[in-house]
Amino acid sequence: MCRRNSTYNTSIPIFDSHGTSDNLQNYQCSYDGPIKTIDRFGYHITGCKKDGNAICLHDNVVHIVVTLFRSIGLSVALEPMHLFSDFEPDDNRRPDILIRNPYGGGRQIIIDVAVTGIDGTARTNNNKPNQPIIARRKQKTRKYEPTAEANHLYLSQLFFLIPAKWK
Repeated sequence: MCRRNSTYNTSIPIFDSHGTSDNLQNYQCSYDGPIKTIDRFGYHITGCKKDGNAICLHDNVVHIVVTLFRSIGLSVALEPMHLFSDFEPDDNRRPDILIRNPYGGGRQIIIDVAVTGIDGTARTNNNKPNQPIIARRKQKTRKYEPTAEANHLYLSQLFFLIPAKWK
């Protein structure tokens, strides 16, 4: 991963190999497979799903987007429940955002937000940096598009890239 414009995050503790009371295991994570040392740039901490860091990042992004939409006068629902129950009675899917009154009228809009890493597992070729976005778009489209169309909703997807592997 290119770290050309990265700086050390001084709030992330680092292992002191010269200290007798420091333990290397306190600076490693094996949550999603192989053991990785937590980096000083904060990339791993941002993307790791252990302790909810990845979920918190996603939720914070969604809340900011909702606040922006509300600030321009849109009626917005955050993670609306039972949105698809007319189509499938036991459907518990909740898109991130529902815009009830889009400008110009028309169908209501559901927005699903995705935060993905530029070095995700979907990126298999350095010459194709958009692979993680394309993979997430296809996944979200499969998840929501048929049901959204059946309920006369417009599906929109909002992607944010972070400089870390996101699993």
